[in-house]
Amino acid sequence: MEEKKNVKGIIAVSAEDKLRNINVNQKFRSTVTDKKVTFPKGLGAAHPFDFEDMEKALKKIGIVSGNINKIKEAIVGDFTVSSDNENADSILKDFVKNTNFTSVLREWIKEGLTKGNGFMEIDLKNQRVKAVNANNMYVKRNNKGKVLQYNQWNGKQDFTNYDRTNKNKKIIPFTPERIAHLKLNKVANEPYGIGILYPNERIIEGLVGKEEDANKLISRKANAPLQVKIGKDDEVTDPEVINQFKSSLQYMNNSTNWVTDKFVDMEVIDYGPLGEALYRGIDHDLQMISAGMEIPAVLMGQANVPEGLAKVQLENWQRKIMSIRKEIESIIVNQIFKPLLSAQSGKTKKVKGFEQVESDGLAGDINFLWNLPGEEEKNKRVEQLNKIIQNPFMDEALRRGAQLEVARVLELEGLDEVLPLPEDAEADMEAEKKEQEEQEKPEKEDSVVKKKEKDIPQPEVPGAKPTAKAKQEKIIEKPIDKKLRENLTNNEAAEMTIREYVNITELEGFNYSDYLIKILQKLKVDKFEDLLAKNDLDIAQGLLPKNEIEKLRIVLREGFKKNKTIRQIEKEISETIPLKDRTKEVGDTTKVTAKAESRPNMIARTETVRLSNEGLKSLYEENNVKKYQYLAAIDDRTSEICESLNGRIFKLKDGQPGVNMPPMHVNCRSTIIGVVE
Repeated sequence: MEEKKNVKGIIAVSAEDKLRNINVNQKFRSTVTDKKVTFPKGLGAAHPFDFEDMEKALKKIGIVSGNINKIKEAIVGDFTVSSDNENADSILKDFVKNTNFTSVLREWIKEGLTKGNGFMEIDLKNQRVKAVNANNMYVKRNNKGKVLQYNQWNGKQDFTNYDRTNKNKKIIPFTPERIAHLKLNKVANEPYGIGILYPNERIIEGLVGKEEDANKLISRKANAPLQVKIGKDDEVTDPEVINQFKSSLQYMNNSTNWVTDKFVDMEVIDYGPLGEALYRGIDHDLQMISAGMEIPAVLMGQANVPEGLAKVQLENWQRKIMSIRKEIESIIVNQIFKPLLSAQSGKTKKVKGFEQVESDGLAGDINFLWNLPGEEEKNKRVEQLNKIIQNPFMDEALRRGAQLEVARVLELEGLDEVLPLPEDAEADMEAEKKEQEEQEKPEKEDSVVKKKEKDIPQPEVPGAKPTAKAKQEKIIEKPIDKKLRENLTNNEAAEMTIREYVNITELEGFNYSDYLIKILQKLKVDKFEDLLAKNDLDIAQGLLPKNEIEKLRIVLREGFKKNKTIRQIEKEISETIPLKDRTKEVGDTTKVTAKAESRPNMIARTETVRLSNEGLKSLYEENNVKKYQYLAAIDDRTSEICESLNGRIFKLKDGQPGVNMPPMHVNCRSTIIGVVE
């Protein structure tokens, strides 16, 4: 703290330093008051409502079960966990696989949505997790709101877990580190969440009641109940006559003909508009449930929703799902994954019978990657930002800021280290200006032009001479480094990074970050048609179901972003995706076209080349490049098709992988380079 002496020698402290000192020493003064469970004493805070009632509704009411499952599946989707540290990454993936973490996560979230509280028991020593029913779990806190303990109430003597040190044998205690508590729809200072069912309980009960009434009404109408009038208008009918006629009606059915005199009037009861009123009430209740649970009406099967409203609802739905995911991610990362990694190399000590970590253990960022359905909102945002990026009159600092925003919206982590920062724009533009002035000097102009012309490669189509028109075309990409493309062994190729393997070179006027963004944008929406299974037969023949395709997408995305080697990508594919032999039917026999153990390498090589060239094509289109030249890696392993295409020039709009654009086959090493006339 900075100190100053005045003329009398008294030390004076600035107001800012005083405030800083106060903030350091102050503690929260507010308190909480939990309503305690009276029996058994010491169990903890009472539940805000009967959790068991919500569980019964989940089991018995279809719309409740359907909506809870709808939200649960939207949250979980197909996620993956990774870390920048390779050892940590391996530990996390093994933990998720060995603990069946995805299934436990679904149970835990379902409890949180239904009852407002999901409780997950954590046993990091034995690497086990288990979802615990919230009905008999209680939170014990001090008056400051700090959780001291979680307690489970057995409800009966459990002699299998007999503990002589526990005076009340029905209470099982857990330290806060042993329970991951998910509180959904929280109220400030409350020990429990209230979930999404309890606030909608009244409207759900009303809906169920109206549906029961409507079913009764339909049943009554189907049985055609009669109203019978007996006797003359001006006379009182004998009750015995009425009872006799009533008794005879029980024999009435479709095969019975009835004959009465003119003094008996029989007609079917008309319920009037009652049924219509009931169904209007049911529609109203469904709308209220949709609003209360924040589920878009279109997802609840209500087709009469205006398009504009449906769109707004879906956008709000995406934000809701993302906010729940963020909350879940925070709990899992901080209470499970970080302690798990710390325990691997950290020292532990016993506190109240449980082991706690003393040192940090493995370090590294933990990436919890979700597969969020519905990207319309993000795509619109990216489209707006791309207009800024492509505008030639836009300020350079703003253009670079838009590039960073695109990376953030598309969740392309790590690009902030690759993309040039907006604050560097002025210095870069000044450097470019000086360089341009130097190039425009008359005495150097001829030498600069000659040097550029000398560096332009002049490929020839095998077996034919270039046309006159082709001679006027200039290749706008740097020459290919033959050392990286020719006579590579499989091991050498595997140790190359993606940038080296697909020969990602800088274009004049562009940079690697522009290229990388285009590749990642293509990867985000790519359908992987050559790998995606469309039916059970395709799966049996080794193609991949949709969930495995999404895992491949994540592996490749991380590979491109972090410029991993082909071998690293191959390893991650092998560990993440259970590949089978690739087969095809030849007559009455099944022929193996690729062994399962060789497919990770084949997929890593082929898909990186394909996506890299797709990204390059997109970059050319954006910058009005109309043509490209096919460039093969010429050596003794070059395929006939690639050799025949080497050097040929095609229109960019006609470029198709497998036809006239790489990859032409599995393990293809070819690339394309742009040309201008």
